Amino acid sequence: MADDHSAAVEAVQLDMTKLRAITEEPQQQLYVMSFLNNLEKLVDRLDEDGASAYQLYVKKELFKIITLSAPAPTRLVRNQAGRCFVGIFEKGDRKLLYDTINELVGIVNTGRSDKDLKMRHAAVHCIGEVYRAAGDSAMSLSTMTCTALIRLLKGAQNHCGLRSSIFKALTKIIRMIGGMTDEPVAREVWKQARNIAAGDKAAVVQASALQCLEELLQATSFFSSHQEFEKLQSSAMKAFESSSAPVRKAAASCLAAALVQAYSNEAPELKMAKRPKKNKRQSMAITDEDGIGIERPGSPGPGGKKAIVRMSLTLDEILRQLSAHYTKQSTSAKVRAGIAQCYSEVFTRLGSVVVESNYGAIAVHLLTEVQSNQGIIINRFRLLTTRKYVRVLLEDVIGHGLLGETGQLNAMKTLINDIIRNYPQVIKEKAEPSKYALTGALHALASLIKSLGAAVTSTQDSLRDGLLQVLQHPSYTVQVATSWCLRVFVIAAPAQLLPIITICMNNVNRELTQMTARRPTTTEALRRCTGYANGLAAAISTAPLQPLYASVDVTSRILTLATSLLKSSGDYDLRISSTQIQVAWVLIGGLMALGPNFVKIHLSQLLLLWKNALPKPLAKDSNMERSLLELSFLAHVRECALGSILSFLEFNSRLLTTDVSKRIAAMLQNSTLFLNTLPSKKSTDDVSQRLSPSLQLLDFDLMVRRRVLQCYVKLVKLSHGEALQANLLTIAVSFFADPDKYTPSSLSTAIASSAGAFESLWEIGDNYAYGVCGFVNGFDVDAFAFEAHGSKPAIAHWMTRDSPEARINETVSHFISFACFDMLGHT
Repeated sequence: MADDHSAAVEAVQLDMTKLRAITEEPQQQLYVMSFLNNLEKLVDRLDEDGASAYQLYVKKELFKIITLSAPAPTRLVRNQAGRCFVGIFEKGDRKLLYDTINELVGIVNTGRSDKDLKMRHAAVHCIGEVYRAAGDSAMSLSTMTCTALIRLLKGAQNHCGLRSSIFKALTKIIRMIGGMTDEPVAREVWKQARNIAAGDKAAVVQASALQCLEELLQATSFFSSHQEFEKLQSSAMKAFESSSAPVRKAAASCLAAALVQAYSNEAPELKMAKRPKKNKRQSMAITDEDGIGIERPGSPGPGGKKAIVRMSLTLDEILRQLSAHYTKQSTSAKVRAGIAQCYSEVFTRLGSVVVESNYGAIAVHLLTEVQSNQGIIINRFRLLTTRKYVRVLLEDVIGHGLLGETGQLNAMKTLINDIIRNYPQVIKEKAEPSKYALTGALHALASLIKSLGAAVTSTQDSLRDGLLQVLQHPSYTVQVATSWCLRVFVIAAPAQLLPIITICMNNVNRELTQMTARRPTTTEALRRCTGYANGLAAAISTAPLQPLYASVDVTSRILTLATSLLKSSGDYDLRISSTQIQVAWVLIGGLMALGPNFVKIHLSQLLLLWKNALPKPLAKDSNMERSLLELSFLAHVRECALGSILSFLEFNSRLLTTDVSKRIAAMLQNSTLFLNTLPSKKSTDDVSQRLSPSLQLLDFDLMVRRRVLQCYVKLVKLSHGEALQANLLTIAVSFFADPDKYTPSSLSTAIASSAGAFESLWEIGDNYAYGVCGFVNGFDVDAFAFEAHGSKPAIAHWMTRDSPEARINETVSHFISFACFDMLGHT
């Protein structure tokens, strides 16, 4: 036994003679790390008695390594030494705990050179690991230890790794001793962490300081007042400006911890403000932002000067705290991304019970106060990013992450009754939701329906009526969102397929009859007809998924209606005719989803209709004589027809023979030739010369070009390039490779004309990024829609993160990339 003991002692002894005999520093480091590796394996094998028996020897060897001047301790050495300290103090007794901490603090307090700095860095890391393992037995040394770490922080201004390790060590100490933390020391740590979180240039130091602040909030009660929260909020908002995603995440977590800690189910009892009396034992009052005093029993604060009054916030107040900063005009995109992450952290920390019981208030806040805020909707960049953030919060964080089946059903009822069914306005007390709120609510509703599946049948009637009611909204965005929601609903409740198709067909026929009755037709009536057509097409496209609930007679009636609209469209003025043509091609596009069994019978008729809609253009001079209204109409017809061809290519690849491919390719080339004949001036201020009040000829031009490129890509993929015109690819790609063709001025001209009011590249961009698509997202390469349905999946990189926080961070980086592409195009 004595021999075994001696062998074990020798195994944990560092051979200093051999180390000094090594002349090269890299070899010395390898020797030290090899020794530490063997030492760590030995510590892992020890049981409780063994850890206590060999604790002294392990401790001596670890201090030899930490205090080495050559080679100085590196990151790997620090981590291995810390794990060894954790092993001997977690499994063994703690007789040497005080001595170990005192010696480590002594190393922290000595040394001035760079090599000494590495030695002190290793000691700081080991202090944190020792307290993490056994700090509850060394609370009396915490004040001295924290003071030494704070003192070292002031001398480590040029070493970001050391500053980060100091805050990590302080975090571990505070987590272990909790409420026993000395208040003056805690306040000094709080002050230093706030300053560094707000202004340090090193992201790793900012993140560590924010984690330390969060631990102080959770482990102590010294920073729960309104004044401390304001200071913390200011530091967090500055940290949100960082370009580092981990810093924004740490700031969001810290701010969310403060807000959730202040959460209260009930509003505090409010009284008139009173001046605090001089007697400190009596009740003291504080005054909030509205000048209302909240009287609470006071307790002596630091130095006996003030009372610490815990801040109390309701859920509405917590949400308003965040939205007030989010909707400011001066708030940057990075700060908004950080606040969105903070929303996610708040909901997650509040838990399922609180979120489920307050889902209505949360949804109304996000959709109305945030997404529909005037400061958000006036800027397209802010609107698009906010729309995505709200979708991530309502669908991923809350809908999928926090709500159970009962909660999802209740949330679905809340969206229908409190938002969707308020359009159009019926009750004066309930304001009509904006189109932005409706769009967000419809996306959230579709996500809930997907999750619930057949469970939505319990509320299918009210759900159907609400969606059909919103389908008449004049906003095209709302119509598309409603159509998608209808499609998801019909898949979940297939018995609703025929009722929805019947109602939509009746509404389409009614609107068409009113339009063609020689009465004055408003833009809203035209858009309403298009909305019902989109809903009908979305519903009929689900028939292949639920063939038992479909009807061949109904699909034939829809095709007959579409063809009759195309034939009679020339009898009316251009605006009514354009609506009829759009309705017809939308219906035909929906029928294409029925697949080859249905389309094969009508293929010859469809090819003839497409040929008539996409003829070979006349000479360029003939188009020069046409007005912008007529040219917009002709472009609109081609865009609608190409949309139906795109649907045909996606769902009917089996019908794509060499002859059909050749004929479709000819139609695409005819479309490109037509676009080349359009005049250079594609915009006008005369509303009477616009086919739609919000769309110029330039917009129709771009929509046709997009359809040409989409159809071309699908055609090449499916037909493998057979019988295609050689110049079609060149023509299609050139539409997106010539930015000067669509931009009135260059980047330098735009900056010069702004006269100091230049805000961002997005403000002068064309919002198209010159053909750059979203299929390449960082390291990921997404598949096309028709590829995703087949054997070729999207290519996801191993570094991909799919959490809500990752999607929020990607949103910021993607929009910055698009802005840079805009800049490159202009220059």
